Amino acid sequence: MFKIFFILLLSLPIISCSGIAIPPALKVAGYIKSAVDVTQMAGDNPTSTDIVVSNIKKEKCKTTNIIKGKEYCNSLKNDKAYLRLKDSIKKWNEDK
Repeated sequence: MFKIFFILLLSLPIISCSGIAIPPALKVAGYIKSAVDVTQMAGDNPTSTDIVVSNIKKEKCKTTNIIKGKEYCNSLKNDKAYLRLKDSIKKWNEDK
């Protein structure tokens, strides 16, 4: 269900630009996603799309990086929070 939700959200911009009639519920979902993403960007947090791209690329990606003149994705190899989480998961799996 989670994957289907993200696929629908990511496909909304493509559908809306192609001239295909969009059901009102999907239009509302697109407006809500846009509002949430703008709020996330205002707080310098990753948007929903950034989260999906970060999980796929295994890097830390944020739209606000582009606005700041940086690369969209940064490697997580030096990210302290990521390394702590990775170590915690590794220890948790070893304890099983």
